[in-house]
Amino acid sequence: MKMIIAINNPVIEQKLIEKYKNIYEIIVLSSKEDVLDVVNLNEESLIITREDLGGKVDFLDYIITIKERNLKNKVVIIVKKLTKELKEKLFAKEIFNIIEGNSFLFEELIENIEVPKLVIYKSKDKISKKSKVIIITGTRCSGKTVLTKMLAESIAKNKDKKVLAIDLDFIYPSLDTYLQFSKNYSLVDFLKDLISSNIKKMENYESANLKYKNLKYILNNKSIGIPNDEILVAMINILKKHYDYIIVDTSTLMINKIYSISKLINCQIIYLLEESIKSLREYKLDVSYIDKKALEKTKFVLTNSKNNKEIIKEIEKILPSKVIVKIKKYYFIELIIRKNYKVINLNRLLKAIGVIKFEKLKLKIIEKILNLEEE
Repeated sequence: MKMIIAINNPVIEQKLIEKYKNIYEIIVLSSKEDVLDVVNLNEESLIITREDLGGKVDFLDYIITIKERNLKNKVVIIVKKLTKELKEKLFAKEIFNIIEGNSFLFEELIENIEVPKLVIYKSKDKISKKSKVIIITGTRCSGKTVLTKMLAESIAKNKDKKVLAIDLDFIYPSLDTYLQFSKNYSLVDFLKDLISSNIKKMENYESANLKYKNLKYILNNKSIGIPNDEILVAMINILKKHYDYIIVDTSTLMINKIYSISKLINCQIIYLLEESIKSLREYKLDVSYIDKKALEKTKFVLTNSKNNKEIIKEIEKILPSKVIVKIKKYYFIELIIRKNYKVINLNRLLKAIGVIKFEKLKLKIIEKILNLEEE
């Protein structure tokens, strides 16, 4: 079977050749007329092409002709804008594998090649508006992993939202210890495949929550070298294609890395620290090299709160932005918001960080979660 590549992109062409050279007879072409000359009635082909390919033939006529030459031909198309009219005409000819957008990732192209019917609406603007990335950091033993787990489960109560919790703690990964199901430790594999441009289907890397079908995890069970910023940003951007919310558990020792990548992605950083002078000193040391403007956008949460107003006053003198939530009795049994120190539940925290309103968590459910029991 032939693979005809007509996209005028030498970098992607070479990657496709390397990936599929043992599977297809590969032909690289540079114009619509050249493609039509090669496609024939008797041989099924996979054609990868784009809307702005050179040639005098009308784009729609070009694509339909390819399909009519042999109904078994699979066509993968890259278009700038998939209008309703164009979509209807292509679908009528059973052409479904389409990427929309001026830029795209190699992994998206592979996904379209290997999936029978797939339309990817790809643009950086659409992705950033669609997905919300929440990065949890803070001082040591402040409850980062527990908050990651509980936020993910609370958001997943809205079954229309696809949620991912990822253990991005490369020092002491521990999200797996809070979960009770078969674990797939796949973070290292995911990063290796990303670096080699060999991303597989997302379910290959996911661990599933048995209670919430729309909640997935990517877990890590060993310390590895921390990837560079470019790799981490690329990883998050790929994940944003697949999930509406991404909750990221991180290490205190990664604080500089977290704020470095936050400049390159649209995300919300939540910083947890205990209501203590010791924790405040640790915070000051952690952020001594962090840009003040970045810290001003951070939302702070006090844990293990005993409502000691003197300590709270001392802490709030140092923090660059307001404490949005205080968590009393440590692991989120009660939450207290800064305004009038009113007792609230996890729903208020979700609202405070820009997540839409969900069903309230009852105290007995929280206690069961803390004991790692099923509801």
